[in-house]
Amino acid sequence: MERAEFETRVKTAKEQASARWSGILEALGVPAEILRGRDCECPMCSGGKRGFRFDDKYGTGTATTTATAAVTAMASSCFKA
Repeated sequence: MERAEFETRVKTAKEQASARWSGILEALGVPAEILRGRDCECPMCSGGKRGFRFDDKYGTGTATTTATAAVTAMASSCFKA
């Protein structure tokens, strides 16, 4: 696959996922209570630390933690700093 085709596919996927991240993540097995926009324990880290919040700003699938300014739902295997 050529770079231009890859970039087009990524752009299309982002556009189609926009403002649908809660549903996408829930379909992938993320518990609904984590996706309500309230502080909760980080879904990826063990240790019981609170301060994770799925905020989905601008429909881009973002989340914030007390340890980092912001992380994207797709970009990190762990939200722990």
